[in-house]
Amino acid sequence: MGADMKALIERSLYQPAIVLPILMLVRLMTALDFSITQIVLVLAFRGSRYLFMLALDHARRGAPASPRTPGQTGRTCHC
Repeated sequence: MGADMKALIERSLYQPAIVLPILMLVRLMTALDFSITQIVLVLAFRGSRYLFMLALDHARRGAPASPRTPGQTGRTCHC
């Protein structure tokens, strides 16, 4: 049973859906000096901003909005 669990953990560690959020959380924790309160506030703010943008898209289009990654505004640069 130990070998099966080890294989499962090894396979899951190489999945981007698992690794990338962990790396982003570690980066955020080191940037905020491991302050749990600040980390929770930043994550709550980012989540609320994402939901606000999703609701704004829905209101503008009058149809279900497509989910976007935080920071993606949908604007194009005309430089």
